[in-house]
Amino acid sequence: MAGSSHRRSATPQYELDASEFFTIILEASVSSMTQRLPDSFMNMLMGEDPPNNVKLRQAGSGFRRQWDVQLVIKKGHMYLSRGWEKFYRAYDLQLGYFLLFRYDDDANMLIV
Repeated sequence: MAGSSHRRSATPQYELDASEFFTIILEASVSSMTQRLPDSFMNMLMGEDPPNNVKLRQAGSGFRRQWDVQLVIKKGHMYLSRGWEKFYRAYDLQLGYFLLFRYDDDANMLIV
């Protein structure tokens, strides 16, 4: 309709809930060793008994391949640490890659 101020976005809209977040690989050398998690995600996990480890798996892969990854807190921020590098290399993650994470509380798992 001519003059209409309503336009459809070419990009689909998607709202993330507290158990979902995304990251973009910006520094290959640093990101391959650790991956910082959003503070909002850390705050969600910091309940009565926060986990020290999570399992990572690729979305759509079922439960065939899971990666044990340690969670560490440094200078007030949470990171994926020991085990992240193996996941990073296995999927050949590179500069500019966009990763969407979803946390499954029941399985203590991050689905990527």
